[in-house]
Amino acid sequence: MSHGNNNPPSDPPGKPVKITLTVEASSLFALGGTTYTQDQVDALCTLSDDNNDGTSTDVKTYVANVYLNHNVQWVGEVRYPEGVDKGFSIAIDSIVHEASQISDPDAPSNQNFFADGTIEGGGGRSSNVNAVVNNNQSLINQLDVYTINFSVYDQQNNNFSFLIDPKLRANN
Repeated sequence: MSHGNNNPPSDPPGKPVKITLTVEASSLFALGGTTYTQDQVDALCTLSDDNNDGTSTDVKTYVANVYLNHNVQWVGEVRYPEGVDKGFSIAIDSIVHEASQISDPDAPSNQNFFADGTIEGGGGRSSNVNAVVNNNQSLINQLDVYTINFSVYDQQNNNFSFLIDPKLRANN
């Protein structure tokens, strides 16, 4: 009688992660073309992901847990799709690694988790960005301070560009 392991091989640890930037689009669009502060932009944006791990949605303190050798997708959405934001859209234009930790000089580390320092979106008013986290064990528990460059489009396809500076934490 064989007592071998009949269990199927387990999936690799981790999973793909979807990070959603939610924007009060009509309010942020109204700031475009004016002199505004980064605090004003940050106040009109939140971040969330499909990890459901209770991390802050405040863009200044948000840290997304991502996984080695798995995809990360950044998408944009409007906060009030059936209200004041109807007809607006959010495009994720690019993700840029901040080599100098501009937004958080006190971060314990700042590793680039991806093959490129700048990852471009697909373009257009519904642009998203996708990238696979490097399969590098030295990244585990490290932070990647980066910039999300995004655009807010109105109903007539006019747009203004903005940015926010969140963080990623690598997991196995």
